[in-house]
Amino acid sequence: MERSADLLVDKILSRPDRLEQLKVEPGPVLFEAAAQAKAEASAFDNDPWLYRLVISFLGATVVLVVLGTLIVALFDGGDTPEALVALGSAAVGALAGILAPSPNQRR
Repeated sequence: MERSADLLVDKILSRPDRLEQLKVEPGPVLFEAAAQAKAEASAFDNDPWLYRLVISFLGATVVLVVLGTLIVALFDGGDTPEALVALGSAAVGALAGILAPSPNQRR
């Protein structure tokens, strides 16, 4: 994932004529490069609602799998279906992957 600041620099440095324009009149060059960088940046990078929605659905999946496993264990008395175990494991793994900090993230 490339940050919009990196895209901005790439847009300016990609054309030598922009560097000359930047020296003479920086305003229009920067605004044009910023508009292009925003257009190329990922739409989901700064969307907190999408992030919250994904976390909510994965959390609900984990809770429902735990409840389903308990219900099956109490009423059926048999082994837990493998599909429930797989679904719960995948949801927990996805939550861990989303909530773990990125190794490239600086804080």
